[in-house]
Amino acid sequence: MAYDPVRDVVVLFGGWDGTRLGDTWELDGATWTQRSSTGPSPRYGHAMAFDHASPKVILFGGQDGAGYNGATWQWDGTQWKQRPPAGPSARAYHAMASNAYDRRILLSGGYNGSNMNDTWEWNGRKWTQIVGSAHGSRRAHGMSYDPDRGQIVVFGGVVVITNGATWHYGPPAVCQSGDLNFDGVVDELDVPLFVALQLDSAGVHPATFCSADMDDSGTIDGDDIQLFLDRLPPS
Repeated sequence: MAYDPVRDVVVLFGGWDGTRLGDTWELDGATWTQRSSTGPSPRYGHAMAFDHASPKVILFGGQDGAGYNGATWQWDGTQWKQRPPAGPSARAYHAMASNAYDRRILLSGGYNGSNMNDTWEWNGRKWTQIVGSAHGSRRAHGMSYDPDRGQIVVFGGVVVITNGATWHYGPPAVCQSGDLNFDGVVDELDVPLFVALQLDSAGVHPATFCSADMDDSGTIDGDDIQLFLDRLPPS
């Protein structure tokens, strides 16, 4: 199930009531309406999230009659369309969350006979594996985007025992003076980001804002330019 903020509806697909389900429903806040009868095979244990880049609802994985599934599907409000197959391996009981700020969907964990520990990112066109962002192998965990901190939060899940840990994925919580792409260095890759913030800094993530506010004045302005240039390596 996923919320579509563009169409202002909740989209539900599939599930389990003693048998695998393959129907699509939408809730407009008052009424459930059944939609397209064609699309992904009946399944349960899949995950869904809204793709701000498309903008459409994305469904991945689950367990259907053939076993664990690794297909990516896109719902546009009228029909389901299967996307290119390259991406995470087949699984169920994984979690997905939509990052409205970066216009990305994050997928983590799951189960395919054993718990999984990988993390993937969907950018509206393709999946990319995120290396080094592991939270421990788990399935059936919860995951959601925290807009105030600009981070994805993972909670709980099934590991060897029921787990109660909370993990975060996203930009650092502290300022990285001049390092606007958070890659650990201040270099030419940060220049276009700094220039863009000089022109318009409205609505940017707090960690990005304070990283461009070189003099800690609370504003991004011309007084920050020389301080930023001083952080760049010699040309």
